Amino acid sequence: MLVFTTRSLLHLRSTKKIDKAEDLIESMKQDNINPNGGTYSGLLRGYASEGMMEKAVEIVTTMTNAGIVPNQQTYFNLIDGYVRAQQMQEAKDVVEQIKSDGGMPTNQMYQALMRGYFKQGDIEAALNVLEDMKSSGNELDVRIYNTLISGYASNERFDDANNTLEQMKENGITPNMFTYSGLVRGLCRHEKFDEALETVETMKETGVDRTRQVYGIIISGLIKAEQPQKALDVITIMKQDSINPLSFMYSDIVSLFEKQGDETRAREVADAAEQERESFLAAKEERRNNRNSQKQQGDFGF
Repeated sequence: MLVFTTRSLLHLRSTKKIDKAEDLIESMKQDNINPNGGTYSGLLRGYASEGMMEKAVEIVTTMTNAGIVPNQQTYFNLIDGYVRAQQMQEAKDVVEQIKSDGGMPTNQMYQALMRGYFKQGDIEAALNVLEDMKSSGNELDVRIYNTLISGYASNERFDDANNTLEQMKENGITPNMFTYSGLVRGLCRHEKFDEALETVETMKETGVDRTRQVYGIIISGLIKAEQPQKALDVITIMKQDSINPLSFMYSDIVSLFEKQGDETRAREVADAAEQERESFLAAKEERRNNRNSQKQQGDFGF
């Protein structure tokens, strides 16, 4: 019963029906089922993700009164919630409270703080968090480096982003897709699309998979900058990398050509996209038929 109820609560949180989640906890109590830490954590995450931080704090108080000691995940949920709500001082206060209680904040907590400060454009505060993290004995990991690179890039500090990338490699930490996608997103945000494509080429040279997500960041940036032909060129590069573009990428390009009054180009792209879709579906059907044929041969012992 308890497992089922906890899962139900998590479902309600994910569908943002927090009021029903509260009712569910009350129902558990009426049935003499004591909510555990996981149950409260589910509701806490729901409040935090919606920026309802007063309610989130109430949950922590309720947990404590019930004899459930908040753990690191509990505190992270609070910090992350405050960051999402752009209440950075409150988020920092939670970290300080952990330290004053003799605990050690995790890299995940420091990462959330840094991300929040970078989002506000407060680079100095983000770097102060980094120094605090290092002085607490935490070592920089791939996620911290990724946050630094993404934060620098989003604030147009590209030299710092690239220097951090080099420092990361010198310290024996291998950049991953998220490292480069953070840099690409920052470059595209400031319409440095050639540099973004150069970064994708670097990914290829270093053996990091280029994903649809990375190309999608560039295409979205080009659409926002109203450069449909360049966006179409990126789709061509995608296909050369054996990555199939999604239909909305074509539709956005078509809409932009139409907006710019180039109906001929819009129709050409739309027709090419439709032909490509039909070819994809035909190939998919052929693969399915081949699998069914092989299965039938196996069933007959061929």
